[in-house]
Amino acid sequence: MTGVAWWSQTAANNANQDSAINWQEGQSPSSVNDSARAMMASTAKWRDDITGSIVTAGTSTAYTVTSNQVFDNLTRLAGQMIAFTPHATNGATVTLNVDGLGAKPLRSSPGIDLPAGILAQGTPYIAVYNATDAAFYLRGFFGNPYIVPLGAIVEYAGASVPNSSFVFPAGQALNRTTYASLFSLIAVTFGAGDGSTTFNVPDLTGRVTAMKEAAPNRLTSSYFGGNSAAMGAAGGSESTALSTGNLPPYTPSGSVSTSVSSAVVSLQSASNGGQNAFATSSTVGGSANMSGALGLTLGSSFTGSAQGGSSAPFRTVQPTIILNKIMRVL
Repeated sequence: MTGVAWWSQTAANNANQDSAINWQEGQSPSSVNDSARAMMASTAKWRDDITGSIVTAGTSTAYTVTSNQVFDNLTRLAGQMIAFTPHATNGATVTLNVDGLGAKPLRSSPGIDLPAGILAQGTPYIAVYNATDAAFYLRGFFGNPYIVPLGAIVEYAGASVPNSSFVFPAGQALNRTTYASLFSLIAVTFGAGDGSTTFNVPDLTGRVTAMKEAAPNRLTSSYFGGNSAAMGAAGGSESTALSTGNLPPYTPSGSVSTSVSSAVVSLQSASNGGQNAFATSSTVGGSANMSGALGLTLGSSFTGSAQGGSSAPFRTVQPTIILNKIMRVL
C-alpha cells in the first residue's frame, strides 16, 4: 500500500495513509528523513506508471500489466492512469488486466471496442480505468497522428516513412512472424513471398486505386484487363493504339475517273433474213437497214484522300500528381 493512489486530498488523513511514509504528529526527528525519502519513492512509482515504461504481457487480445504501485482493488484503480507499451500489436476486442484485478475491455470510447491493429507494438499508450462501466479508455487516443488502422494506405508527401509502423507499399516481401497481425489480415492476397516465411504488400508504384466491386460492372475485364471483384487485381495501361476495328463506320472522300481504252465494231454479211445481216436498196439514195455488234472496253480508277495519321499509341493518363503512399504494417 505505497503510492500516490493511496494519498488523500485531506491533509490530516495522510499521517499514515501511505504505509511507507510516517507523517504523524510527534514523530521522532530521525523519522523525517525516512518519510521524505519514502514519499519520493512513492512519487517515482506513480511517475513510472504513467511514462509508458511498462511493457505488457499476455496475448495480442488480452494484455496484462504489473504496475509499480501495485493496485489492491479496482476501486483504488478507478480514475488512475496506466501507461503501457504493447508487446504485440493488438487483435480485435482487446482487454487489459492490471495487477491481476481482472481483464477489462480496453476501448477508445464507450461501447466501442478496438479493431485489430490499432495499438502498434512498441508504441506507448495511456489508459484510464472507469469504474462506472468497468472499462479502460485510451487517453488522448485520437490526438495521436499515427492512429491509422493496420493495413490502411494513405497518401503521403514525405520522402521517407514516418516510423517503423509504416512502409512504402511497393510489393516488397515482409516476414510472416514479425508482421503476424498484418499477415492475418491480408494473407497472400498481394503475393505469397517465398511461400513459407514471407508475404507481399501491394505494389502501388505508378498506380491509382479503385475500390473492389461486388461484381465487375464498372471495371469489366474487357477494358480493365483484370477482375475488379478480386482484391489485388491489377489492370489498365497508360496508352493505347487505334486499329481499323476501333473506328466508327465512315464514307471516304475522293473521285472516280473513267476512260475508253478501245472500241470494236463488227459487221458480218449473211443471207437475207440471217442474224446480223444487212441489206441495201437497189435504188440509188435509198435507205439501208444494218445490224451488228459493238464492243467497248472501259477502264476506271479511284483516287481517295488519306484520312488521319499513323497508328502510333496515344496517352490515356488522367491529370496526375506524384506522391508517396504509406501503409500501416505494425
